[in-house]
Amino acid sequence: MTTTEAPAPEAAPDSAAPGTHRAENCDAFTQSTRRCTRRAWDVFLNVRNNMDAFNTQQVRARIEADSDSAASEMFDLLKTQTGLSQGTLLGDRIECTTTLAAIQLIIKRPDFKLLDAIAI
Repeated sequence: MTTTEAPAPEAAPDSAAPGTHRAENCDAFTQSTRRCTRRAWDVFLNVRNNMDAFNTQQVRARIEADSDSAASEMFDLLKTQTGLSQGTLLGDRIECTTTLAAIQLIIKRPDFKLLDAIAI
């Protein structure tokens, strides 16, 4: 009697691994000045001309949303689209360690209120 092995599951795409989401540009972030504290904007200014740094430099971020449900949706999006593994959802706030490229996925949402971040 022979057994048939099930095919191995395909590897998850790179964007699902923590810290591997890569943006091709930083246009959405550039257009979001009013959604950033001065400290977060300074972090962005230090990497905006270096896409490799924009995609890989880890930041400790506090993201504020208009509501608890909006924060929950953003948190889930960060986890599924960028592989976010270090984060906490606190009502209408997300505190996490990620990249600016990952944050750029949600920064233009109308329910995104404020970003504060420091480079790690």
